[in-house]
Amino acid sequence: MRQEMQRLADVCGRLQMHEQAELCLNWIGVDRPDQHRFYLPGQIPEVTKDDNYTRWREHFLTARRRYAEYLFEQAQQNASVGRSAVAFRLLWQVLREDPDHSRAKQVLGPLATATQSRPRQRSGGNTPPELSRLGSVQRCQSPHFQVWTRADAKSSQATIELMEQFYAVWSQCFYDQWAPADVLQTRLAKVNQSWPEMPSIQVVILADREDYLKLLGVEEKNIGVSVGYYSPKAKRSFFYPSADLQETLFHELTHQLFSEVARWKGDIAHRKADVDLEHLQGAWAIEGIALYMESLRPAAEGWTVGGIESSRLQTARYRALRDQHWPPWSNFCQGTIAQWKQQTGIALSYAHAAGLTHTLLDLATDGPTKAKQPLNDASSDSNGAEIDSQPPIARTAFLDYLASVYQGQPDHERLLKILGQDDQQAQDNYRNLLTVRQEQLVAVENPTIQQLVLTGSRLEDWAIVGRYRSLQWLDLSFSNLKPDQADWLSNLQHLNRLSLEGNPVHQAIMLQVSKLPRLSELDLSLCPIQDKDLESLAQHPALESLWLTGTQVTEASFDLLKSLPKLKHCEVSSTAISEEAWQQFTQSHPQLQASLP
Repeated sequence: MRQEMQRLADVCGRLQMHEQAELCLNWIGVDRPDQHRFYLPGQIPEVTKDDNYTRWREHFLTARRRYAEYLFEQAQQNASVGRSAVAFRLLWQVLREDPDHSRAKQVLGPLATATQSRPRQRSGGNTPPELSRLGSVQRCQSPHFQVWTRADAKSSQATIELMEQFYAVWSQCFYDQWAPADVLQTRLAKVNQSWPEMPSIQVVILADREDYLKLLGVEEKNIGVSVGYYSPKAKRSFFYPSADLQETLFHELTHQLFSEVARWKGDIAHRKADVDLEHLQGAWAIEGIALYMESLRPAAEGWTVGGIESSRLQTARYRALRDQHWPPWSNFCQGTIAQWKQQTGIALSYAHAAGLTHTLLDLATDGPTKAKQPLNDASSDSNGAEIDSQPPIARTAFLDYLASVYQGQPDHERLLKILGQDDQQAQDNYRNLLTVRQEQLVAVENPTIQQLVLTGSRLEDWAIVGRYRSLQWLDLSFSNLKPDQADWLSNLQHLNRLSLEGNPVHQAIMLQVSKLPRLSELDLSLCPIQDKDLESLAQHPALESLWLTGTQVTEASFDLLKSLPKLKHCEVSSTAISEEAWQQFTQSHPQLQASLP
């Protein structure tokens, strides 16, 4: 398939059909061990009267249909040997290649058609009384969601359609957590067995932030800093249209879907009336999986989740590697969500939960868990590569642990053993897994990432970082960056936070740093910086915070600091600058908020 797409791309290139050439080149995404890819039913290119386009379209669709048949065979093989989760994902990819594939449509049934269903307005029904007090409310229904909305019709429809797409991806990502063991094999055998029916997921879309705060602000602590919230008590999620809604939507719906599954999965006689989410031990895993799903990104070549560049993982990496954060395992695991809400350092707990979840799901993949089987015994994945005979032990262990958390019977110590025999060994392995390696960074082809923490990395070629020109936060602390390996720094014209802590920084690197017009925070702590090395920063227009802790600067740098028009904070502890001299300097420059220990 890759060869055929390359051939078509070459032909399109010669015919100046650049859009079609790019589509073919990117059609089959490159799989990564630290990231997962999922598919939704695809689109068929429109018909035109252009002869070249028509011929390309015919070859493009023919290749996709042939590939769909191959993928369907792979799905059957996987299902026949009990790998239902792999088979389920492959069936979705079949419909991505051939949306009209009759057998895949039959097997997936309403699960697949839900992503293409438009939400319908409904009259009647019981509108929650607290909503009625806000004003007019419209009720909408989609295959998996019941929605009460006060937002405009356009944004409501877009949000509901995104929720159905998320539901489809979530069902692929966590197939074993919600699907009965034999349902897929039965449906593939053409036996009439229905997919389990989850009750309609209830969601409220409010008109705006004012609406949101009016409804939830009194009851829920910290609601003012959110754009969405899942209420375990009401069994509803609440959102309002906003520019940054997507990540919050994925986060809160993850909470809601796992809570619903915990209630209804299993035999009718054993289904729970409710799940006391607030008081379950193992809050870190409940929050961790929701934070992990924030990394989900829609793309033409498939939706991806995870990856070393995930936003939440950057802060987790910073706290674990730079700050050496590792709370005692038993204490951390026993915390409930109700207890978390009372924490003063809740952001630190969230970061650690995100780091652990990403590590266990995606990064802890080395060792005997990666044994391969030949194609005729295992199967191949969507790119023709061999599929693991078993999922990585760490991933399976985390998902089993998460299920046990919702059941109220988590085995904390068993999960710890995945990372190490005790706290210290687990912390060491955790830090090692979080440290970014050259081959991992090479695989990150997304040029739009805005945050990247490379604390402790030992890269062979640092120039690769220069291709991420949208970066706003870059942390290179305690890495192996050399003064002659930083020419690429000046490419990062959007950068506003940079840490070079603990690196051999001299004039060559500082010259590149001075060319960053938006840089507002710069950490040079523990660098062998001297007064002369700072000279290129003179009159920098944006620099507000500067850390010089443990450097070799002296009072001779005061003139340089005076030249920085926006400088508000400067840290000079453990330098040759005396406390008395610094106090005198800051008194004459009251905009500086700095201190010595």
